Amino acid sequence: MNLKVTYHDPCHLNRGQGIKEEPREILNNIKGVEFIEMEKPDQCCGAGGGVRAAKPEIAFGLGKKKSRNG
Repeated sequence: MNLKVTYHDPCHLNRGQGIKEEPREILNNIKGVEFIEMEKPDQCCGAGGGVRAAKPEIAFGLGKKKSRNG
């Protein structure tokens, strides 16, 4: 493989369970994968906590902004 990847911190995993470094360690240990940290990996993506269901227009905007963050 010869891939460049980034990673988004899911709110529940990062804030709720305190798991932040472990996924990065895994990505950094995959042969042929270059991990590139995104600008704001823990910024809301709009998909969790019921945001997408309750406020889809806000969720869409947040997701769009997040996708340009990588």
